[in-house]
Amino acid sequence: MIAFDADLTILHPPAFVATDNRPGCNGFGSVLRDAANPWRRMVEEVTVGEATYRLRHPLVLTFYPFVSGGEGELVPEPSGAEPVALGITGCGKTFEEAYSNWSERLHAEVQDLLAKRDWELTSEEAAEMATVERLIDLPAYHRDTPYRVRQIGEVTRRRPIPDKVRWEDGQMDHVSLSQMPPEFAGLQAGQRFEAVALRAPGTGKLISVVYVSPLPHLPEASPTPAEWEALPKTAEAPQVSWDEV
Repeated sequence: MIAFDADLTILHPPAFVATDNRPGCNGFGSVLRDAANPWRRMVEEVTVGEATYRLRHPLVLTFYPFVSGGEGELVPEPSGAEPVALGITGCGKTFEEAYSNWSERLHAEVQDLLAKRDWELTSEEAAEMATVERLIDLPAYHRDTPYRVRQIGEVTRRRPIPDKVRWEDGQMDHVSLSQMPPEFAGLQAGQRFEAVALRAPGTGKLISVVYVSPLPHLPEASPTPAEWEALPKTAEAPQVSWDEV
């Protein structure tokens, strides 16, 4: 969530200020920024797609226009003793473009770290993870972020639209077409399908299904006892000596 605060918009006299040695939009450190009229906004959470990161403390983002080649740079400002948002900056011609670039880069960095176990982290990555934990409420992220799961299901009722599904693990879900992709509406009762489901953390409640693909029907019934008896037996197999092999 971005909150615009007029008190955070500061008009400096025409001047140039030097950054630290972090890479800027043009790939080089120590970039000179036009400080004549930076835009400053405060954010309390960052949302990218289905992921929402709640910040433990509000973060002030400053946008410096026309840093390089007509693009501006969005820079997180330090908050007390807290680290500066992993040293990530955003690039864009407007505040919104630079914010989108910054939030996506932050999202990619966090997900790269979350994808690894503790023992897989290098010493540098472990330090970055410690910074992430001070910056972002990770327990809230894990508690609130839906998860995706691949499932095999079967439509068990259609009257006149499919509205009930039994999954292979035995779980049943009453569904609405607003939760499902368009292809689901064409499935008939008894139709098996492969799905990618979005479920709520903790409860596992179905939020939506983002992918559906019909599967072939399973055999109607198992072989009868007579059919089993008619199958070839191992005793009828030809005898082979290992010396002859």
